[in-house]
Amino acid sequence: MGKQLSKKKTFADIQFRLGDGTLIAVFISDSLNQALLETDIVELLNQSGYGDHNLEQSLMDNLLQGSKQNLNESIALEAHTNASFSIEISDDQLNATVLFTPAFCGEALNWEDIKSSLLEDAILENKIDDDALKLLVSLKNKTRAIVASGKAVINGDNAFMEILFDTTVKTGPQKLDGGRVNHYETHQYITVEKNQPLIKRTPPTEGEQGETIFGEILNPQPGKDILFEINDSVCIDKNDYNILLASKKGHPIAKYNTVIIDDTLNIANASLESGNVHFDGSVQIKGDVLPNVLVEASGDIFVEGVVENATLIAGNNIVLQSGVVSSQLFEEQHRDSFQPNCRIEARNDIYLKYCNSIHAIAQGSIYIENYSLHSFLDAQVDVIAGINNGKGILLGGRIRAENHIEANVIGSEGYVRTELYCADTLNAKQDYVDKATRVKRIKEELKMLIQLLEQIKQQGTPATVGDIKLQKAKSIYAEVKALQNEFKIEKRKMKRLKKKLKAKQKNVIDVKECCYPNCHIVINDVRAINNKLHKACTISKTAVEILYS
Repeated sequence: MGKQLSKKKTFADIQFRLGDGTLIAVFISDSLNQALLETDIVELLNQSGYGDHNLEQSLMDNLLQGSKQNLNESIALEAHTNASFSIEISDDQLNATVLFTPAFCGEALNWEDIKSSLLEDAILENKIDDDALKLLVSLKNKTRAIVASGKAVINGDNAFMEILFDTTVKTGPQKLDGGRVNHYETHQYITVEKNQPLIKRTPPTEGEQGETIFGEILNPQPGKDILFEINDSVCIDKNDYNILLASKKGHPIAKYNTVIIDDTLNIANASLESGNVHFDGSVQIKGDVLPNVLVEASGDIFVEGVVENATLIAGNNIVLQSGVVSSQLFEEQHRDSFQPNCRIEARNDIYLKYCNSIHAIAQGSIYIENYSLHSFLDAQVDVIAGINNGKGILLGGRIRAENHIEANVIGSEGYVRTELYCADTLNAKQDYVDKATRVKRIKEELKMLIQLLEQIKQQGTPATVGDIKLQKAKSIYAEVKALQNEFKIEKRKMKRLKKKLKAKQKNVIDVKECCYPNCHIVINDVRAINNKLHKACTISKTAVEILYS
């Protein structure tokens, strides 16, 4: 039998070596009986001492393919790199950040090398975080880290005032013995005693200095101070200058940095027998306010009984524990000409249990417990019906609110016409136009008057023009100053109106139970008449229509 010939090897082996800082794969042809696998190449890397190289898949695929093709050549794979870093300083000079790139089979960096560079950049040593540097150089991936930190400046806090007495007039139902609840005792008339603490002032702070990583001191902005405003009803505590005390007993009205304590006028009933009431302070009426009586107070008006066909005007809140009615009841056929002869007006809020055929005006909000029948309600903020778990019915009349209207029920099963105006901007638009016209006219008048003054000035000095012309010049100058002041006031009003018109975009009417047909609704300038029953819903608007959702 003849000698059997050995089969020629047809696959290349690979050896790895380093050349000029680059890992090189050297293919050795005709060395293997089968092509290399990926696990074989990883093992060869480890055996040659280059196991740190985690070859990308594309390079690995090239090596596998080269072994199959039985190549006999060398290819460059990956370059070895030394560790490197760069330093970044924040704009406020409070932080130094190092972008660190670790070595790849090259020369590593010592954390102290980075610290030396930081010190060379004039960064203070006590601002450098050695632990952060040590951690950074131990990482295997490219990383950015803060390695030096200064101290941020802390600006001082402004002074602020804390009211030390209950300022709310709405307290909720009163609990009685035996678990019973009196829903009529829902408001409390607040009084304070002489020497009672009213406001606590927390002084401003100076803040804390900061320091940059270069040692530059950053001075804080001290807080703004607020001082008590003293009047004849309050005084500063001699033992604590940050406490404001009551100088007398009375009804407190909290302001920004003071309290005004009203002398309180207590009346059993307001009637023709007592006469009209004009009082600089607050008025508390234990009983009723009878027809044709005027009660006017610079503070609050608090009435426990019924208000009938009277006029109440308050410089703050009006709180009516019962209701308010008019002897002249509303008639639908005379809707356009109806003028309620019972009127209540408050510079802040109005609280009442019920009302019928009245006119209520509040520069704040109007809060109703049970119902408003055929009344004209005008509020600069909200009209809310249904407080204290009341019936919350708005039926008939006209209800206006600049911000929001809320009720349990609007209208009635009898389809009584009920008008709701939420953020109606028609008057505001006309006011803006009127004020713009007035501002333009003021400009023209000022231009003419200033020209007249200039003509008089060109005729000589005050000593030579004569008394008549001098008097005329003074008169014109006074008119110019008055017009300039009016111009500033009108411009401020125009700015507020413009802001008001721009803000009227998200006003809604919330209905908790149902809205009956024949409710006339205006939100901003979008109008609609509700023609069907809507259950609980939110009434809003798009640019062209009223929505019930």
